[in-house]
Amino acid sequence: MRIASSLLLALAALIDPARIAFNAQKADKLEWTPFIFTTDSGESTDAERAVIVVPERHGKSGGATIKLPLIRFRTKATHPGAPVVYIAGGPGGSGLVSGKRDLYFPAAMAFWETADVIFYDQRGTGTAEPSLNFGVKFDVPSNALVGSDIARAAFRKTADSVVKLTRTKGIDLDAYNSVENADDLESIRVALGADKMSLWGHSYGSHLALAYMKRHGAHVSRVILGGINGLDQRWRYPSEGETWLRTIDAATRQDARLRASMSDFIGTTRRVIEKLEANPIHVNVSGQDVVIGADEIRTMFVLQGGESDFVKRLPLLIANLDRGEATPYAPLVQGVLRNRTVGTAMTYSMHIASGVSPKQLDRIKREVPGTILRDAINYPFSDDGFRTAWGVTDLGEAYRASVVSSIRVLLISGTLDGRTSIAAARDVRKGLKNASQVTVRGAAHDIYGETPVLIDRMKRFMNGERLRDTTIDVATEFHGPDEPALTAEIHSIAVDKGVEAAIARAKDRRIAPNADLTSYVLENVAGVLDRTDKRPQDAIAILRAGTEMFPSNPVLNLRLGGALLAAGDKAGAVAAYRRAVSLNPLLRFGVVQLGKLGG
Repeated sequence: MRIASSLLLALAALIDPARIAFNAQKADKLEWTPFIFTTDSGESTDAERAVIVVPERHGKSGGATIKLPLIRFRTKATHPGAPVVYIAGGPGGSGLVSGKRDLYFPAAMAFWETADVIFYDQRGTGTAEPSLNFGVKFDVPSNALVGSDIARAAFRKTADSVVKLTRTKGIDLDAYNSVENADDLESIRVALGADKMSLWGHSYGSHLALAYMKRHGAHVSRVILGGINGLDQRWRYPSEGETWLRTIDAATRQDARLRASMSDFIGTTRRVIEKLEANPIHVNVSGQDVVIGADEIRTMFVLQGGESDFVKRLPLLIANLDRGEATPYAPLVQGVLRNRTVGTAMTYSMHIASGVSPKQLDRIKREVPGTILRDAINYPFSDDGFRTAWGVTDLGEAYRASVVSSIRVLLISGTLDGRTSIAAARDVRKGLKNASQVTVRGAAHDIYGETPVLIDRMKRFMNGERLRDTTIDVATEFHGPDEPALTAEIHSIAVDKGVEAAIARAKDRRIAPNADLTSYVLENVAGVLDRTDKRPQDAIAILRAGTEMFPSNPVLNLRLGGALLAAGDKAGAVAAYRRAVSLNPLLRFGVVQLGKLGG
């Protein structure tokens, strides 16, 4: 028996992903080409780009290769720190696209002061070659419930077709897992000639950063993990969704006006789900019969629950569904559920390869019956047939074992994040001896654009400061159930009685205890007056009143700046943009506009 046990242990060591041989490419210098990098907001800065070639299988010599594009912001610091590499989420998100977004660019620029900052496209993402995005969509019939046998068959059929496409192109889909992905990162480090790198991983990027720490921890300086997803957390607990809903419920109760119109968010949500479970709603969309049942809403919640704009709309969405008003959401259900773009096949291979431990799976199954959203967070991966269709090898329990490390780590979580939870972050932290936690109360999964205070914490951490656990509060304004009625009321008064009367009514409704007049109402009214009614001056008047009624709201000032600029009032636009940027410097569009206007 001792011999058999020893043999089994030896075999386990051979297949342990943490022991797979890593063959880094030669440390030849990357060929960097200068170019002007421009963000989505129009902000430009000097950068460099290069391409690194990595093996499809790092443990196999002479096989296929993959090209990964990189961009670098080279620091001008006299004594630079370890280069900071951003690791995109998804899995399947493009790092190069992320770098262009206001959500990530300001933090990158903060790190750039003392270190090179690098964004790259992981294997199978963005413009990496070969591409695993074949332009395929899931084709679920519009009148088939998402959890039905018809839908499951459609998901499996789509998976089969994508797998066949990868084979015809000679792509080894089984090589698109987080072990090979982590070794790509190591190839990047070697090619950079850096002894150590600092990592900034968000969502799946945090999962990959942890995989890299486990395999190549000796070459890690510091790590920031946002929207944390541990190595055994690709499958999520249903209880995390329940906690998320309760957190939203608590936040709505803290707002006296919202509480008056939505006194029991979680109770209403439960009622809506129960009604749709018993009687799905049918909506006609362009001649198609679109069915919306309980699973459609559950799945939409978990797919969109990381986006702050969606989370803030939930009280309104639930109130509408409770009234039987499902028509506004039918296109969303079609787009994000039934006709959803498959995107890169890497998304599915990475997720399936990371797998789920028996312990985790057992807890998930036990939690499902008592939760509102059930197991929607894990669908369709929870379908055995769907997983099997991809033909991907599970990386095993050794891969999923918790990371134990003394590397300095900063974990960042948002309390309203419907994709990853604070509980998951706490679980990951157990093995991290030098970790600290930043909790952003009022933020969802898209966490970095909420407040410059968070960017400052991240910068100080990357510069070597040891941070204590802290909570940052950000303002959260929900879309209330009476928003459509209030918008219609204020707009009607503006058209029939004039904008001054509309503003007076808005101010009355703002202070009325039984009305939840939010900044969104005034933004909506201004939008209709401008775009539909062609009354730009009235729209400007509404926006001016909005900035007075909501003085800490940067978005209204941003909208006012755009309206004033369109009307030819440059000085007024500059003043509005200045107020917007002073309230939130992360609104880089305002910064760009001020630059153009000489303000």
